[in-house]
Amino acid sequence: MANVLLFVGRSAPQLLSSAADGAGVRLEEFAVFFTSLMASPKHIRSSFLRSKLSEVLEQWLPQTEEEDGRGGNFRRRAPSGASADLAALFNCNPLVIQHLTPVLVQLYNDIEHTERSGAFYFKFSMRVTIANILKYLWAQPQHRAVWLAWVRSENYRGNSEKFASMLINDLTYLLDEVVRLLKLLRQAEETRADEAKWAAMSQQERQEHESQAQFNGQNLTALVRSANSVISTLNFVTEELDTTRTFLQPHMVTRLRDSLNYFLKYLVGPERRQLRVKDQEKYGFNPRELLRGLVMVYLHVESIDRANPGPEGPVFAAAVGQDSRSFDAAYFDEASLVLDSGGLLNVGQREQLASLAQRALAASTEAEAEDEEMGEDVPEEFSCAILSTIMKDPVKLPSGVVVDRPNIQRHLLSDPTDPFSRQPLTEDQLEPLPELTARITAWRKQRSGAGK
Repeated sequence: MANVLLFVGRSAPQLLSSAADGAGVRLEEFAVFFTSLMASPKHIRSSFLRSKLSEVLEQWLPQTEEEDGRGGNFRRRAPSGASADLAALFNCNPLVIQHLTPVLVQLYNDIEHTERSGAFYFKFSMRVTIANILKYLWAQPQHRAVWLAWVRSENYRGNSEKFASMLINDLTYLLDEVVRLLKLLRQAEETRADEAKWAAMSQQERQEHESQAQFNGQNLTALVRSANSVISTLNFVTEELDTTRTFLQPHMVTRLRDSLNYFLKYLVGPERRQLRVKDQEKYGFNPRELLRGLVMVYLHVESIDRANPGPEGPVFAAAVGQDSRSFDAAYFDEASLVLDSGGLLNVGQREQLASLAQRALAASTEAEAEDEEMGEDVPEEFSCAILSTIMKDPVKLPSGVVVDRPNIQRHLLSDPTDPFSRQPLTEDQLEPLPELTARITAWRKQRSGAGK
């Protein structure tokens, strides 16, 4: 059925209109039917089959390529002459309005475990499709209101948290692969440019070299498309307080900053020279637009964090600065210069980015000082068994191992098992340890006082 409707949309789009003299497809009934089926993994267990239904909905989106100018467009052109009917399709039926966004978010998560052959790469393609629909729905006030209310009803956990986690996972993997392939293509270009080295290769070696470069280029094009989609999605979901709060939880904010900081380093640090290849546009790779996408995520999260701080105050700038692996305040200055030269940042955004860098730098300096105060002789019982860091909220696992709560929460998002016993594990099985928490707090205060 989905394939038939996709064929109709491509071959006879005029049938997707109420003006088709009675011969048109009754889209509203299909939209309700598809929403119900996508929401029913018990009836259609295959996430691959459910995702095929989202392909049809994507084809029915009323926007055209020219109408979408934020963060790149990934949608197909809407069927000609059907925009009014298609807009009504998504915005008039109460069931579609109430359920389509949560259903698509769950499907985005479920595709992680599809059983289809070649599923690993398939999931990225289908997530682009789902993200395109979500982006359209985000721009519709009724759908956005439902989305935000749903996130609140889950208390920023559940499927909305898994969705945020999947976005971070995908961003990390996709950009890592983009960087890897760009390096390989650059090496291939250097090999071809070295006349002596090229002449010394046999005909077969040259053919294999060219074939591999072509293969890498094709993979790069697909991965860049998916990476741009993820960054675009992160950009719009971090525009609102409720969807951003999910990313500001202790076990999520460090994951987000790890990914952002790491790739900021690659885009504006010394490593960026390794990413320069000829004909970048052939692969859809635009480093300046990619940089702008990452910077806007920084700015959105930072703005909401400062305007609506949690019980412990703003946390994002501190998390950014406490990343000892990738943080460097100079990268933010360089990012501002690069984007400013292309007219991609306004004055307010440049000032906000500079302010974020300054506060992150202050947090980095403070973290280094605290590390010196704590010293290396940390009592073993105060160290998290997962990351060997000093715990703030220790909990005991059913296996008896003690870990920091944010670290085990982070683990459970991708693997619902005890990392030490491999037995199934849920958060309600974590046992708080208030006495140990009090001892760690007292020890920290003692060390801080001794260092002054």
